[in-house]
Amino acid sequence: MMDKKATFVDKSAAIADIMSLDAAEVIAGMYPRRMGKTTFLQTLASFLDIIGDMPRSQREKQFRKCAVYDLHPEFFEENFAKYPVIMLDFKTNYPKSFDDVPSCLRKSVLAATSKYTKLLWNLLDDVDSGYQHILNNIFGRRSVLIVDEYDTPFMSALCHVKDANEQAKVQRAYSEFPCESLKNNRYLKKGILVGVFDVRGIGLGSGLNNVESYMAHSGFAGNRLKANPFQHAFGFTIHDFWGLINDYVDNQWPHRPTINHLGLGHFKRDLLVRYIQHFDGYRIGQVHHVFNPYAILSLICELRLVKSLADVDYSRYTFWTETGSMKV
Repeated sequence: MMDKKATFVDKSAAIADIMSLDAAEVIAGMYPRRMGKTTFLQTLASFLDIIGDMPRSQREKQFRKCAVYDLHPEFFEENFAKYPVIMLDFKTNYPKSFDDVPSCLRKSVLAATSKYTKLLWNLLDDVDSGYQHILNNIFGRRSVLIVDEYDTPFMSALCHVKDANEQAKVQRAYSEFPCESLKNNRYLKKGILVGVFDVRGIGLGSGLNNVESYMAHSGFAGNRLKANPFQHAFGFTIHDFWGLINDYVDNQWPHRPTINHLGLGHFKRDLLVRYIQHFDGYRIGQVHHVFNPYAILSLICELRLVKSLADVDYSRYTFWTETGSMKV
C-alpha cells in the first residue's frame, strides 16, 4: 500500500469522519478533478475491507502508524478490517451507447467483487443478485459500498450519445443501478459516492433521496452547521505542502549539499511562500485552504532541475491550469 521510497501524505484521519454516526448512511462528495479522490477512496477501502489488497497483519501494521490510529484509537479497533467493501469505479468502464450499459455495469461489478468471486459464483450470471445479502450471510457484517466517479457515465452519455432518448436511457440505467444498492438496503453499512458534479444536477438524486450531499465548500465555518465528512480527505493543506517541501529538499533534492543549513531553511520557506502566491489553491469557506495535489507534486518533481532560488522561474509553471480539462 505504501511505497518505502515515496512520501506519504496522511489523510487517514478522515476515515473516522466519513464513517461517523453523525454522517448519513449514504453520503456524496463533490470535489474538483485531480484532488486525490481515488487515492483516498483506495485508502478507505484498504482500511475497512475484511479481504484487503494486502494481508490483514501487514495492513494493520501500516495503519497503526497513521493518524487514524493516533487520533481515533477506539474507532480503529472497532472498524479496521471489519466490513466487506465493494468499490465501483465508473471512470474505467463507462458506456458510449445504451447497448454498452450491461457490459460496462457487469465489468464494474466484477472488478469490484473479484476478491469475493470464489464465494459469489452467482455474480458471474447476474450482477443484480443481491451480493450484499450474500456477503452479510458469509461475514455477518453489513457492506460498505464505494462509488468512485459516479458522474462519469452521465457525462459520457452527454458527450458521446447523440440521440436524446438514448441519452436518457443510459442515465436512467446508471441512476437506477446504485439506487437498488443504496436505498432501503438493510445490508448496507455505509454508502459513499464521490465525483465532480452534484448528484441532484445529473438526476441521480431524484431516485436516491436518502443521500446527503457535500460540495467542496460546504460544511465549514460560515457555511453550514453540519461538518463536511470529506473536508480533510481531499487536496493538500499548507501543512501537507510544507511537509512535502521539507522531505524533498532534505532527502531527495540533488543540489542540497551546495547550500548551508541557514540557506536551506530560507530556500524552503521561499519556495512555500512563492508557490502559494503563484498557485493560490482553493479557498473553501472562511478558513480552509487546499491545493491541487497534482499541481504541487508536479512542481516538486521539477525542483530536481533547480540549483538555487535564482533558478526558480515561477511564471513558467503552468501545472495549475493544466489540471483542468473538458474531457470526461
